[in-house]
Amino acid sequence: MRRPNYFASRGFDRAGHRRQDPEWMAGALRHPDARVLLVRRAEVALDPAQRLVQVAAWEGLVPDHGLVFLGEDADGAPVFCVDVGVMADAEEASGADAFRFVDLRGAAMVLPEDEANRAAYASAMLTWHARHRFCGACGEPTTTDWAGHVRRCPGCGAEHFPRTDPVIIVLCTAGDSCLLGRQRIWPPQMWSALAGFVEPGESLEDAVRREVMEEAGVLVAEPVYHSSQPWPFPMSLMLGFHAPVGDAPTEVVVDTNELEDARWFGRDELTDAVADGGVMLPPPFSIARQLVDSWLGT
Repeated sequence: MRRPNYFASRGFDRAGHRRQDPEWMAGALRHPDARVLLVRRAEVALDPAQRLVQVAAWEGLVPDHGLVFLGEDADGAPVFCVDVGVMADAEEASGADAFRFVDLRGAAMVLPEDEANRAAYASAMLTWHARHRFCGACGEPTTTDWAGHVRRCPGCGAEHFPRTDPVIIVLCTAGDSCLLGRQRIWPPQMWSALAGFVEPGESLEDAVRREVMEEAGVLVAEPVYHSSQPWPFPMSLMLGFHAPVGDAPTEVVVDTNELEDARWFGRDELTDAVADGGVMLPPPFSIARQLVDSWLGT
């Protein structure tokens, strides 16, 4: 079995059936092994050993807009996260010693996979809360329920649930070459697979064909699914594909509103360029890198 992509999880129990049980939740907050992740905007707390800070629950914690139940550890210990920007006394009340808040991308360079999954989950959930304080239907302030997994509108009765934005990411291949693109804001040596948001009423396969045609003018026939990855920047799900387009590279027509450049790289050319620093690929924790590495056979 292929290992899950970084930010994913094999074993963490989200315990969704517990979210609607206030009595169980109150007991969970008193559980001696209950842990709380500290999040501040898009940053997570790391200790001096660069591990995820998971502090003991403290007096005064209640399931409100600043606290979300994430699930249970393998041993049954409840796991929560808290937005320290909303719950202003969280840092002091947590009793955590030396820790610092680190951007999630930076944290992903050092966190082990099980901790990265929790960090991604917590960050996405608390970002959703921060962006949905008001009802999208009538504008009234919303309240939380289900231990942070639903927001309700007392004005019109609407229920709002966490959402994930689907994004396709695709490595097109032709013979012994692959198609990579780059954006203007990236470092000069950075190249990656093509990607884009799935639009309403669109299948994943249609999204692959549209994005590749729009960005590079290359026709894709039958995309082949590779894997997926939670992508908490801020609330996306990356859906990875390989897309053979023929025996030889075709002409590339770059949409300069989307990309600075896109071009075909031969397998040996790309391997050598990465080795000598002429090409920088996305970080190893990204699905973009997994698509390239699996094609290269590394």
